[in-house]
Amino acid sequence: KDPGPQARLEFAEALFTKEYPEASSASDGIVLIFDSEDGGMVAAALPSLQQWKVGTLSDDAFWRQCFFDPPEAFTPSANR
Repeated sequence: KDPGPQARLEFAEALFTKEYPEASSASDGIVLIFDSEDGGMVAAALPSLQQWKVGTLSDDAFWRQCFFDPPEAFTPSANR
């Protein structure tokens, strides 16, 4: 079942938050791949994750720095 763009973003946000402590000491960032019919991938670099988690990067700014493929799989509305 396709969760839709908003659900994908919410899942990605939850996973980035959960995995950030481990990623901050062991990687350059996090890549999340959705294994579904329409697929999709979102990636966040460690510097962006760090700034986001300490509050120096807003949610909107954080998402603008992430990589989405395809972008439309993660775009619930015109403001993202």
